[in-house]
Amino acid sequence: MILVKVNPGQRPAFDQDMMDNEIPVFDEEKKAGIISNYEIFNNVTTNGPNDWGVGIALTYPNYATLDSLGERADPITLKHYGSAEKRQAAADHRNQIRTVQSSRLQRTIHYSR
Repeated sequence: MILVKVNPGQRPAFDQDMMDNEIPVFDEEKKAGIISNYEIFNNVTTNGPNDWGVGIALTYPNYATLDSLGERADPITLKHYGSAEKRQAAADHRNQIRTVQSSRLQRTIHYSR
């Protein structure tokens, strides 16, 4: 779970980056079985102006996926961006339009009798 605060005046740039870069990469990672699913959501009950505004939930098939996450995702991101330099430039730009407030690894609990 990644909770981000979009910097003032940057919501259009944030949304464009999500549509142009993040979602296509998530879709390819999903096709490759790296992630099972992803969800993007708004915080509609903020605690104030410094609270997070957008959440990104990535669901992994199992903990073992995390062991090879970098080596499996790297070819996907390199293909999308065209080079490591362009990928880094996009990450640098992303860090100017939003601030990560929190990043957490959570585990879903399923109850049954």
